[in-house]
Amino acid sequence: ISYTVTNGCGTVSATDIVTVNASTVAPITGTMNVCVSSTTALTDVTTGGTWSSSNTVIATVGTSGIVTGMSAGTVTIRYTVAGVPVAAIVTVNPNPSGIGGASSVCNGSSITLSDFTAAGAWTSGSGVSLSAGTSASNTVVTGSTNGTTAVTYTLPTGCSATYNVTVKALPPAILGNTSVCGLGSVTFLSDPATSVSWTASPAGVATVSPSGRVYGVSAGTATITFTGTNLCVVTTVVSVNAAVAVSPITGATNVSSGSTIALSDVTGGGTWTSSNSALGSVDGSGNVTGVGVSGTVTISYTVLYGMSNACSAVATKPITVHTPAPPAHGGSVNLTTGASVSLTEEIAGGEWNSSNTDVATVVDGLVIAIAPGVASVTHVGTSSTGAISSTITHVVVNAMPMEINVIPNPNNGTFTLRGTVGSTQDAEVTLEVTNVLGQVIYTNKVTAANGNISKTISLGNTLSNGMYMLNVQSGGNNKTVHFVIAN
Repeated sequence: ISYTVTNGCGTVSATDIVTVNASTVAPITGTMNVCVSSTTALTDVTTGGTWSSSNTVIATVGTSGIVTGMSAGTVTIRYTVAGVPVAAIVTVNPNPSGIGGASSVCNGSSITLSDFTAAGAWTSGSGVSLSAGTSASNTVVTGSTNGTTAVTYTLPTGCSATYNVTVKALPPAILGNTSVCGLGSVTFLSDPATSVSWTASPAGVATVSPSGRVYGVSAGTATITFTGTNLCVVTTVVSVNAAVAVSPITGATNVSSGSTIALSDVTGGGTWTSSNSALGSVDGSGNVTGVGVSGTVTISYTVLYGMSNACSAVATKPITVHTPAPPAHGGSVNLTTGASVSLTEEIAGGEWNSSNTDVATVVDGLVIAIAPGVASVTHVGTSSTGAISSTITHVVVNAMPMEINVIPNPNNGTFTLRGTVGSTQDAEVTLEVTNVLGQVIYTNKVTAANGNISKTISLGNTLSNGMYMLNVQSGGNNKTVHFVIAN
């Protein structure tokens, strides 16, 4: 190696001898690409060397050749043995900018995740499904399995970002009757989960209270939404039906045992039932046959309507079944208060009398039961030959059964009591409401005009939801009706 300098004095040179040895360091091997914050392992089969980075801002290298990406760019990684280096160029690729979006989704619902870096691909675990978003850097995530699932966005360089999405459980299905039986009527819905809110849409069809009471506003369907504490929702569709009115049942009110009378109702599509088929049976056409000896049976005509026929409208008619006295032979008759029977005699005309008109009256052979008790009805007549005939019929009058209804039931503590108390005359009625512990929370005395009672009772809005008993007592009759308070 020579070094020459020329100046005014001439040319001066110096020389030295350098010996060049052949390199004995093997090439560096490994993956020459790495993502920021990730590592790649480089190796060299030549032992005893040291590793170094030309720019530790871009990448660092450890003593074992592990390269860690620090920032995007290229860097030279050297491996030096006995002063002899070999080099490799390593590219540090940037990661995606970072996934953004909601971190949770309700099972069956969807959210959108995005990353500002373009040209990536989305993948996920099995707890969610992915579908295309508005661009390649967006994806729609739909929850399918409760729990936490990783969603990953990967660039063509292999660099990726991962985002955990929690799939939240839906509340259990809404329970209850989904038909509202008439405008202004109510149905009660519930859900085993704790609610944040109940909502109804459209409000012009139905409204719903914070406890799940659905009120019909107009005929149609409404979606009822239950929101749980994790803000996931479950819905059900409620049908609000226009109330169906059933016309009164027409026909006779008495039937002899073994005989048949025909009842009818102009409202179509209904079915006939008897409260006691052992006393009086009814067929599908409304024909009532007296079966028992005496008593009163209630015949009902029911029309079903609404979704799945969940609503019903009913008309009822009490029918007295009796065994009439044989003509001209006396005997006995059993009647219920308010019922009547015609006693016939072989001798026309004559005089009819009752031994106790407070129990039963008789006019031209028509016996009318007034109140519970026993009376003797006597007929005295004179035949065409002048013979006098006297017939005595024993009339046993039984009390009418109480028919008591609480409307509506369930209710919010205010309801109307309607029905009959077993008499056709004015009667004093004692009302008493108790809770399931037997504690009396209401008592009152009212008058049932002509045996009919219609009384609105308000217990206030401070009572707990649950079952209550209304006890009705009039004369010797007692009736207990269970009802539910559900605010």
